[in-house]
Amino acid sequence: MTAKTERAARAVPRAAARPRRLQLSIQGAAAFPALPSRSTLRRWATLALERDAVIVLRFVGTTEGRRLNREFRGQD
Repeated sequence: MTAKTERAARAVPRAAARPRRLQLSIQGAAAFPALPSRSTLRRWATLALERDAVIVLRFVGTTEGRRLNREFRGQD
């Protein structure tokens, strides 16, 4: 191995050696036609991952969003 290829091999982080695994569930997207495509949402989520993950993206309207905030965050 030359010095140049050795430096290049060290420059690649170990995390880049294996793509992170993502289980993605998208709920409620049909009610919001202007959302990005499923493949775009998957790409964004994968790029944000630091490790393997199971993620649920749930798109909700105002009424459900307020209920969820009240229930889980204790605020309106």
